[in-house]
Amino acid sequence: MLIESNEQFKCVSVWLTKAEGNDEAVKAKLEEIFAKYKGTKWKVAVMYSGNEDLYDMAEGLVMHNKDLAERDDKAIGF
Repeated sequence: MLIESNEQFKCVSVWLTKAEGNDEAVKAKLEEIFAKYKGTKWKVAVMYSGNEDLYDMAEGLVMHNKDLAERDDKAIGF
């Protein structure tokens, strides 16, 4: 679990692995964090890691964006 707070945006980000997302002790800690910020102007965002390989997913996104840019260039006449 990684907890980051951003004063400028009044946001607390909690990063969890898949295993931590299923852990009862972690769930109890999350409830404490939610209770701490309830009624304040702060927001709590919880991010859970996915099941896919990060490298493969990032590579696919880059290739998709490259294809879109190439199609736009051809449509404009570059």
